[in-house]
Amino acid sequence: MLADLDESDLACVRAYALARFKEGEIAAAQRIYFMLATLDQWSFDDWFGLGLCYQRLGQHDDALPCFAKAGVIRAADPRPSYLAGMSYESVGNASYATKAYLATLRLCGENAQHRKLAHSARARCDALSTSQSKGNS
Repeated sequence: MLADLDESDLACVRAYALARFKEGEIAAAQRIYFMLATLDQWSFDDWFGLGLCYQRLGQHDDALPCFAKAGVIRAADPRPSYLAGMSYESVGNASYATKAYLATLRLCGENAQHRKLAHSARARCDALSTSQSKGNS
């Protein structure tokens, strides 16, 4: 952590950021998550939340490094790679989107908890593969 801050204080600020996000105040939540990620650079929740905010705001180039950092912090969690795939798709990078979805599938494995996410990642891979093959013909 960058600063010597009380964890309970950070938890209150995180709860406030999440409340802003859930209420649709995405730009406000983004500013709070940005501050939190700056203060605690190893917080998965802060980087993941910041990435989600950027993604919802359509700022996919800003979302991608947030999902990358979240993925490094919690390497077994398939959600950051899946959301990175969505952002790569949004900026037109089908190749990297496919790689991100394949990473999601590897991380999901046979885990029942991630079955829906794996199904969606597989469907997105298939759709990208179909659109790429149509573009090459």
